[in-house]
Amino acid sequence: MIMLPLAVWSHWNIAWDITVIILVSLYMLAIFILMLRETSRALDLKPLLPFMVILSTLFIFSIDQAENLLWGWQMSAFLSLAGCFTMIFFLTRPESLPWHILLASIASAFAVYNYATSLALWPIGVVLILLHPANSTRKKIAYSAIFILLGAANTYHYYAAIMETKNAAANPISLNTIHFTLNFLGSGIARFSHNTVTIVGLAGLAGCVWLYFRLRAYNKNSLLAILPYAALAAYAVSCAILTAFGRAQYGVDQAGIARYITFSYPLWLALVIMISVYLGLAETKCARKPVIIALAIIVLFKMGNSAYIGGRFVKVSTKHNEIQQEVANKYPDISSALLLRIFPFEQQARHYLKVMYANRLNIFKAQPDEITGTTRHH
Repeated sequence: MIMLPLAVWSHWNIAWDITVIILVSLYMLAIFILMLRETSRALDLKPLLPFMVILSTLFIFSIDQAENLLWGWQMSAFLSLAGCFTMIFFLTRPESLPWHILLASIASAFAVYNYATSLALWPIGVVLILLHPANSTRKKIAYSAIFILLGAANTYHYYAAIMETKNAAANPISLNTIHFTLNFLGSGIARFSHNTVTIVGLAGLAGCVWLYFRLRAYNKNSLLAILPYAALAAYAVSCAILTAFGRAQYGVDQAGIARYITFSYPLWLALVIMISVYLGLAETKCARKPVIIALAIIVLFKMGNSAYIGGRFVKVSTKHNEIQQEVANKYPDISSALLLRIFPFEQQARHYLKVMYANRLNIFKAQPDEITGTTRHH
């Protein structure tokens, strides 16, 4: 709905794709700030709001997402995550209304059609409805039934659309799947450390669970105040598990692919916010000290992750841009060796370049002539 019209309009200029990604990320930050504001009001933590906003910005715009943020073609990851943020926002309003359920359903379906792992939003949404303190028993039953039916319809339609395609079977749950899941979660802040990423993932998951049960019992307002962050963490864990079912067979190191960080960082975003809330509610310095240390470690790891992956991204992008310019200068007389540097299948690469040139797309958008079959010089 967005990428194809944008490609036609811009002649496949990914600068516009990147612009949309940044705008979508700004939207997510705005939605998240609204959730933070309501949390700070409900728990009387308004002085902490600016600090939590800074932390949120650090994670939502982290440079370790560079492969997704700056290459354009992963726009769907951010659109899917925006759907997740929107669903959580509407299902955790102080007053639970029918139109909130409708908008949350639309957001969930939107997320699913952008990234299949967002199918997890439907069961997460049902849990949010059931836990919402403002929902009466009748509302919980009615809203849950509506959400389940819409989720079932969305899931059926999604799979009906891909039934004709060949898909690998999902892997059964095993120690390898669990290992992959923990690596996936840990890569959100510790992709740079192969030896500790599994432990980091386990620690992050355990921290979220502990803080959720610790904070929900604080007072009558605390459950709804922290539900958005618990849901966000649950989404990240669900994405990790669903990805593990399909990718664990290729090895647990696959979980460290940089583009997965967009789906693992929500766990850490949720964790740093719950830590901040805990700091605001803790009554003694003794209770605050361990979580302050934990928060500092998470932020330092995130900055290290961004420096490590960001540095690698700069090197790869520089090399890629050089190859791209060489392809544009030499087309159509391009050697097999050069083609194989940009794509593993030579014939497909030649076909794609022919289409791009004929339609003045991407690196060829400034070319004035048709394909001549001879070398062109600029």
